[in-house]
Amino acid sequence: VDVFTRAVSTREVGSVEVAPGLRVHRIIAGPCRPLDKNQLVEVVDEFAMNLADFGPYDIVYSHYWISGLAVLRSEWRIPWVHSFHTLARMKAETIATPESDVRADTEQRICDTASAVCCVSEAEAHALRTLYGVPAARIRIIHPSVDASVFRRRGPKVKRRWRLWNRIPQDSVLVLSAGRLQPAKGQDIFAEAIARTSTDSGIVGVVLGDPPPGDEEFAEALRRRAQEPDLAGRFAVRPAVSRHDFALWLAIATVVAIPSRTESFGLV
Repeated sequence: VDVFTRAVSTREVGSVEVAPGLRVHRIIAGPCRPLDKNQLVEVVDEFAMNLADFGPYDIVYSHYWISGLAVLRSEWRIPWVHSFHTLARMKAETIATPESDVRADTEQRICDTASAVCCVSEAEAHALRTLYGVPAARIRIIHPSVDASVFRRRGPKVKRRWRLWNRIPQDSVLVLSAGRLQPAKGQDIFAEAIARTSTDSGIVGVVLGDPPPGDEEFAEALRRRAQEPDLAGRFAVRPAVSRHDFALWLAIATVVAIPSRTESFGLV
């Protein structure tokens, strides 16, 4: 299995064998630094051109529309499986600022061209059928898996220690939300929901996550909101954590909130 990604640092350019039979290729496409997702479209042609140095392959799999665009623009003519993560036309029904027409049109081309489209839920499959006209015969639902050795129940001693370590009162009702800090994920809705609860209810809200490039202003506004008098001490925005630590956060949460304005993938 060969995995292709864009190099975001000059130190990362090149190929590495992660495990026997699994290689990761960090190829140059545009500047070797993180880019806003809207800027990635501008370097897709270079990325697709560099894919010609590799192969031949029996099958190609792409995830997210920009990766699908890279396959469309590549020289590969092999069976192709794609998954979207989110869909522009699905987001347009629920978000005030919809995605670009270029994205929706590209997603349509992917749907028309790919050998098969994988999705994670019946809701996403329905959107693919009704919004993009993908025949049911070319859609496969594959539910996300969970590593049960990491995401598991924890005993009371571990929970008490983790609450203490993270300054969460032992008797509080912890409402937890996790995800990239961006308007579509609705963390601002979550903050206002916590603000409406009674100050003596014992409810504490915590958001875990970092902003993707381009959404730093939203994240900063959310952090400022957390410092206002009606939320101070009852709502916190914390950085993203490792999978191990996230599993502990889930274990101590009373409620997990998913306030997304739209959510077709639903990793949390």
